Amino acid sequence: MGYRYSGFLGLALFHLLLMVVPNVSSAQNVICREKSSVPEGYVITSVVQKPSCVTGYGATIELPVDNLMVCAHSPIPKPFVVTGGTDGYDTTTCRGVGRLSIRAVSDNMMVCSNSPIPPGYGVTYFTSERQSCLIGRKLLNRLQDGMSICSLMTSIPSPYVVTWVGTGLNCGNSHQTYRINTIRDGMSVCSQSTIHPDYVITLAMQGGACGAGKTYTINQAHDGIYVCDNSPIPPSYVVTWRGVYASCGQLKSYRLNVVSNGMEACSGKPVPSGYVITNITSNASDCLLTDRYKLEVPYEGMVACANSPIPAGWKKDGTVSIYYCSRFQGIRLSKS
Repeated sequence: MGYRYSGFLGLALFHLLLMVVPNVSSAQNVICREKSSVPEGYVITSVVQKPSCVTGYGATIELPVDNLMVCAHSPIPKPFVVTGGTDGYDTTTCRGVGRLSIRAVSDNMMVCSNSPIPPGYGVTYFTSERQSCLIGRKLLNRLQDGMSICSLMTSIPSPYVVTWVGTGLNCGNSHQTYRINTIRDGMSVCSQSTIHPDYVITLAMQGGACGAGKTYTINQAHDGIYVCDNSPIPPSYVVTWRGVYASCGQLKSYRLNVVSNGMEACSGKPVPSGYVITNITSNASDCLLTDRYKLEVPYEGMVACANSPIPAGWKKDGTVSIYYCSRFQGIRLSKS
């Protein structure tokens, strides 16, 4: 009875492993990469022979731990970073590529310059000195209001924006230095910054604290706000006027309003989700001689203009010849 019970437990554990690690071979956790991607959260630690794979080789995968050596082509899951490559020239274990040492990130941590930057961290120092890395190194610190970081990030995460751009010894000759601050209404930010959702650009000027970039004043969007034409448009807003506004310099300006059923809006920006175009006025003076659209919520049998997006749950049910869509035909809508 004890042997049968132990066998049942072993079988249960086997099936549990298959559920926890999808698409992983039951023997040695080896996957064929042409058939399966590396499961999220796992790393590749070696490449071994596996006849059932098209290439004849499979990737050995496992969950990451501190100081684990992984193949250079392995994904690096969050929050792990690359801390060394002392075994980088051993191409046997990983069949043609080197290996890297990884660890979970912590504040004030020196990592290799080819390491990913985990969310919530920024680079505060960069050096071309290699030491244990195959190339240069960088220092990671937790992001906070008022800190200076090196321009190595593809975007600055919310709630931070770039408020100053310059040079500094910590970032070397090939990278600029950014100062970041927590976003707030009415603040000045640099064009190198990401403009976060719900904020718009209300003033634009060259230079200032932003070096070769532009300086923007940003505000939270509200109904009737005037913005510069390089501003992002929040999803629930439409452009209801185009013209010239002194605070935007050489840029044109928009007036934004919260979309509502029957509202008219200038063309050139996406139609908000759930609305269709039902009328077009060409060469509208309040839209700088571009088209002006009438936007409505669809209903069964409605005729919309053929250039209108068709919202989810609706379908085109034939064409109609009409005069109020300018150069476009009409399309009849019905629920899908």
